[in-house]
Amino acid sequence: QYPNWMKNKTEISILIWSIIGFLIFSRLSFFFGPFQERLDTAEDRREIIEYVKPYNALLTTNDFAPHLARRKIIAITSQEKIKKLDSFDQVLLDLKHPGWGSSVELVKDLKNELTSNKKWKLQYQKGAIVLFENQTSN
Repeated sequence: QYPNWMKNKTEISILIWSIIGFLIFSRLSFFFGPFQERLDTAEDRREIIEYVKPYNALLTTNDFAPHLARRKIIAITSQEKIKKLDSFDQVLLDLKHPGWGSSVELVKDLKNELTSNKKWKLQYQKGAIVLFENQTSN
């Protein structure tokens, strides 16, 4: 049995220590830093993911990869992958936030190359998010 003065303060002390522990061990810069930058395209990202077919080989930026991980083949945009575009069925790009290992210039160059290539068709675009589909793989 706990004393009466401790029974009344147990719940509040657990709450206070939980908050203190969270603040000590969490990295608050993650909550208010890089994740907040991408909120402006969050709705567009959710919407365009529905158009990505689950059986297709996909080339995409780093930020989309975790959301599309159940695809058979998924690759992250890089200079080497741009040279092997024919091995992919779809290309999903975020022109505003290209993610780790990529750059705005690389993603824009890739978009320009896909736009000018007759084998690729712009399937869907919303804001800065674009999805291209390979016409020869269908």
